[in-house]
Amino acid sequence: TLHGSAQLITVGGWHVLDLGDKDGWLDLGGETGWDELTDDNFTIATHLFIPSTTDLSQAGNFVFSFSHAADIHQQPDGCFFLGAGKTRYAITPTDYRDEQGVQTGIPLEKGVWQHVAYRQQDGLGTLFINGLPVASDSVRLAPKDIGQTEYNWLGRSCYSGDAYLKGARYCWLSFTHGALSDEQIIDECESYLDDLNGELFGS
Repeated sequence: TLHGSAQLITVGGWHVLDLGDKDGWLDLGGETGWDELTDDNFTIATHLFIPSTTDLSQAGNFVFSFSHAADIHQQPDGCFFLGAGKTRYAITPTDYRDEQGVQTGIPLEKGVWQHVAYRQQDGLGTLFINGLPVASDSVRLAPKDIGQTEYNWLGRSCYSGDAYLKGARYCWLSFTHGALSDEQIIDECESYLDDLNGELFGS
């Protein structure tokens, strides 16, 4: 379900989610991804464009958020998310106080299409940007440990008051049961990225 300024657009035959600049977001529904998120090993990936005008310094700016509550601060029942401000994946059975995760500590690049992936394999979480590993850390919790979530969003944080990921565009989102290999992540990245940064979309 589209909310705010979010809309689906078609450019050159590609289908793209455009969040717009007025707190747009997409509700994925309570079942999206959960057929694949039932193991300790999994991969989540997307092709993402963040405009150069988007302020990533504010709290929030979540690429995706899967949560048991619309405001996890008020109802700390568990969530996992990827934030663009520090390129950070985190998961918790409650709220920020019990998070495990991995981050680069710097914002995602703006003004260009990029492939962003999080892979968890045998307790090791790794973030990939454009097919290359950029950060790894021990992450013992998996989505299956906190259970299927109801509030599954793109572009909106599960903490009320956080900034929305304004103007972001998504082309293709995947959930993989099992950890993709480095080579598979590179292949997945390259299958779209050249076209997305080509004449159809520009930068």
